[in-house]
Amino acid sequence: MASKSIYPVAMLSGNRNFPGRIRPDLDLGFIMSPPLVIAFALAGNAEIDLSRDPIQVTSNDAPVFLKDLWPNREEVARSLGRASRGAGRLPARIRYRQPESTLA
Repeated sequence: MASKSIYPVAMLSGNRNFPGRIRPDLDLGFIMSPPLVIAFALAGNAEIDLSRDPIQVTSNDAPVFLKDLWPNREEVARSLGRASRGAGRLPARIRYRQPESTLA
């Protein structure tokens, strides 16, 4: 890093982006959706073109592309339809409950 031949980057899924946010000597931070953060983490390379290059390869040396992992429009529409009809709701016993205060 000191020789400026390597430029480490951070992929963030947050609402703040400024030089040094992750580490003081890290200037390159990119804000993106959580699935894209994971895709870049799987790739291990910030210079990859996710629209063209494989993210990884399988144990059989078959390339894995983002399009293989990302849901298509029909899958998204099906999921939204199920969720809007209530099929995706959690049973009452496992829904999120506000934790009890530990302050007494």
